[in-house]
Amino acid sequence: MFRLVTFIIFLFISQLSYTQVTVYGLELDSLKLLIEENPGMYEDLSLKIINNDTSLQFLDYAIIYYGSAYVDGYSPYNEKMLRMSVRELLNEGDIEEAIKLGESIMRENPALAGIYLDLGIAYEEKGDIETAKTYYSRYSNILSVPFYSGTGESQDSAMVVRNIDDEYLIMYELGFDVAGQSLLRDDNGIPYDMLKGTPEKEGAKAQNVYFNIYQPFILGMAKMFSDTSDEQEEVEDKKKPKKDKKKKKDKKKRKKSKKDKS
Repeated sequence: MFRLVTFIIFLFISQLSYTQVTVYGLELDSLKLLIEENPGMYEDLSLKIINNDTSLQFLDYAIIYYGSAYVDGYSPYNEKMLRMSVRELLNEGDIEEAIKLGESIMRENPALAGIYLDLGIAYEEKGDIETAKTYYSRYSNILSVPFYSGTGESQDSAMVVRNIDDEYLIMYELGFDVAGQSLLRDDNGIPYDMLKGTPEKEGAKAQNVYFNIYQPFILGMAKMFSDTSDEQEEVEDKKKPKKDKKKKKDKKKRKKSKKDKS
């Protein structure tokens, strides 16, 4: 079953026309090559954001944000679950555990915008306003990357996100509640989310906002099903020796039975 799903995902990828997704002048395929050839560069930038290095420039944040899709551990759909765990602790009033878990997640996922928001809220609840401000600042700097990547008015001007969670953060920052979501594809097979936004303010107009989800949908899902398939194969491989042992044992029993009869 897992192999079938993985095959379907890669079949979808193979149907994409070779069209570069470009954002801020960065071709994502070229960024992938840059990250693979210079792993130390991405690690250095990640450490800077983790340590709240204020020397980081906007392009640095863009490399961290989009480059995260090409490093080990990229799992955009799992990231939402990680954030939910932190929010649950916050809702329960367990601030210290929320901070502990949140900072652990941040170190493993420095491009995850929402975790900085969660940590800002946690420190604010704790009464440490200065630390809260540093996390809110990092949240703003990272979310600014997809926020300003397009106007979101159409597929051609879609905002480019690395995970689906950021779509909802952006809608919140725009002052919209999400009333609906549609998955679309352009002529080249590039996937988009269209979110129907209803304004929080009375009298404001509803608006459809478009997001390019090439990274989470194509790269993220392919990796997710590939990893699951690998895990399933490992389980199956572990079972095989047991079956072989059982066959050998049964064979010995049959031989012994024949000897006894003779």
